[in-house]
Amino acid sequence: MRNPVLIAILVLAVVCLSWLTYIQLHMPRIAYIRSGTILEKYAGVKEAHLRCQQKTQQWKTQSDTLRQLWQHSYASLEKNYVHLTATQKATEAQRLEEQQADILRFEEATALKAKQEEEKLMQGVFQQINSFVETYAREQGYTVVLGTTQSGSLLYASDAVDITDQVLKKLNESYKK
Repeated sequence: MRNPVLIAILVLAVVCLSWLTYIQLHMPRIAYIRSGTILEKYAGVKEAHLRCQQKTQQWKTQSDTLRQLWQHSYASLEKNYVHLTATQKATEAQRLEEQQADILRFEEATALKAKQEEEKLMQGVFQQINSFVETYAREQGYTVVLGTTQSGSLLYASDAVDITDQVLKKLNESYKK
């Protein structure tokens, strides 16, 4: 005859294993990503910032050239000021004022363009990151992936559910391709 205690233990073990399997399959799998770290270390962000800096530097060089031309014109006016008629003085002063106003408009326009360009590039980078995280989460079986911010949207989470480093590694690998 079979041992009833052994059978009870086996049944209990099967029930426990079944219950644990059920829980593991049906419980949400949650992780979080330190968003600031991704933005700081993702190669796509670095490249976007570099592109913005290059364009901004080009515009700054143009602005510097315009300012040098203005300063040269101003110095020339100062040098010849005593030899000019009142009408010539007024005309030259007006020309310099207009030239200076043009420089200011150019600088304001390029600052606005730089801001818009950075926003456009960063929006593309954010879309890349979000798309990658969504794909990664599905492949890894995560139900929810939270992103932390500097303002503390995630008050506490164990390091065991921090997938920042894994995501960053895979994200940079996929960016290089």
